[in-house]
Amino acid sequence: MRKYITSDINATAHSIKSKLDCTWKFAFGLAVDYGPESIHAFVSTQWHSDDARALADHFWALHKAYEEVRDRGRSITMSKAAKSIYNAIDTCGTCNLSVLNSPGIGKSVVREAFDFHVAGSSAELTPRSRKIILSGHALGYAHRAKVPLWLSHSPSRKGHTSMH
Repeated sequence: MRKYITSDINATAHSIKSKLDCTWKFAFGLAVDYGPESIHAFVSTQWHSDDARALADHFWALHKAYEEVRDRGRSITMSKAAKSIYNAIDTCGTCNLSVLNSPGIGKSVVREAFDFHVAGSSAELTPRSRKIILSGHALGYAHRAKVPLWLSHSPSRKGHTSMH
């Protein structure tokens, strides 16, 4: 399906660029790949603390999965992302996309956060989680992996708890 450049895509890309201090190419690519309608609130608002904690828990679980398969670099990167979000929650009670604008947190982590948000809206594992599980090398992760939940866009948050 062909995607047209719209003012919504441009506005979302500008918002991503300002939060992440990244290149226009990367921000625009995210806006086009994920679509402004599915990521607008994720990019432009403060995350509910339950959602932010679920994302941090997801990165922590990925850290442990990469540790299990002895991929030290990815393990450290996922740990940094998790700790950055945990620290923001503990300090401010909430956070937003700019929390991922930290040293040692690169584009693949940002994409994983977007994947988590989208997967959390559709109750599916992220592509990275599926890949790790299908590899068969991270058996501990395969048993602990949870389907993400991202409920900030839901009309009611009653009874919501983090899935991780």
